[in-house]
Amino acid sequence: MANNVHPYTDLVAKYSKTYYRRMSDLFELEDIAQELWLLLLDIQNKGSYKAEKGAKETTFLISCIRNHMINLIIKEVRERRTVFAYEPSENTEAADEINTPESLVITKQIIGRLQVKMEKIKHADFVVQHMGTHSVREIADLAKQEGIKIRKSTVHNVVQKIRKMVEQNILK
Repeated sequence: MANNVHPYTDLVAKYSKTYYRRMSDLFELEDIAQELWLLLLDIQNKGSYKAEKGAKETTFLISCIRNHMINLIIKEVRERRTVFAYEPSENTEAADEINTPESLVITKQIIGRLQVKMEKIKHADFVVQHMGTHSVREIADLAKQEGIKIRKSTVHNVVQKIRKMVEQNILK
């Protein structure tokens, strides 16, 4: 009988549980597992891993998973922060299902802690609004259009500081 188990099954199981323990206040286990499957299958379909670059495939995939989870957290923080900035106009079933009073309180605490740390990074508030949707160059151009003096290299440094802060405060 042929073994029909996908080679990434163990990797997804291990890292979805690992990240769930660290981020259970923001995401459900199934959501994390689904994100990891989508990521790994996308890497496989695109042929992103190149053995000749020197890294083992597992090392490469673990690095991709970590980077993807950081991006996912930043996206979630950005979206939830926007939601918290406005009063809800009406109660929908979808919003009630996702935003239970307990999850909203915990999420506000997590986002609050990250915001306090982000306040120490100059231009972080502007950059985080555009991370994931714009390139470093585009963010610098948008800042210039809004009258904010920030160079492309500074945007890059801010992005790296935000990613490091998320990794240190949530993923460790």
